Amino acid sequence: MRLVLLDRFLDGAQKLARVNGPQTQSWRSPVTVFGYTADSQTLWLYSSIILHILVMTSHDALKPSDATINSPTTGPTLRPWDVGPAVVELQELLRAHGFRVGVTGEFDSYTEDAVMIFQRRHDLRIDAIVGPRTWAALKTSVKPGTRVLRRGLSGADVYVLQGLLQVNGYAIARDGLFGKQTKQAVRHFQQQHKLTDDGRVDRVTWSLLNGQGMGAKFL
Repeated sequence: MRLVLLDRFLDGAQKLARVNGPQTQSWRSPVTVFGYTADSQTLWLYSSIILHILVMTSHDALKPSDATINSPTTGPTLRPWDVGPAVVELQELLRAHGFRVGVTGEFDSYTEDAVMIFQRRHDLRIDAIVGPRTWAALKTSVKPGTRVLRRGLSGADVYVLQGLLQVNGYAIARDGLFGKQTKQAVRHFQQQHKLTDDGRVDRVTWSLLNGQGMGAKFL
């Protein structure tokens, strides 16, 4: 239901931007969105607030039961003493969930302990093996802003990021996968706000995306 409402508000937001965006015509001209007619300034304000609530709470599309090797809710199976980029992502997710593990790329004993504690808390099999269920639990429950996002990552926080980029006028897919299109949108947003345009979403970029709302020009 939230996703249906979000789609309707995104359509309305784009209509507002086309008809009476802050950089075009008068804010006082009447416009009709979602069946309601009011001056565009009022609709802009209330739509912005509601859009952010919907975006920040709509994780319906990312369900652990849908996890596959290519989905945004999983990753390669990892075991203690594995090494590589997937272990880096695992450790970053564990840190985002409050565990004090180092981001070393090595599945060491500290990472193993953290994984088992996480599995116990989420009623998963406690074996320190990070398979589809553990990946899904990590990625569908990660809160936005608790880790730095970059190309190649996936999860509920990426899904929220893409929703905020859509609110800010970027016509990108919302699939929970941080790909080329999402990185390009992030870099453009950073350039517009005079940030380092590296395509990485840190706390500063998160803050501006949340605060910018519908004030940006829709592309």
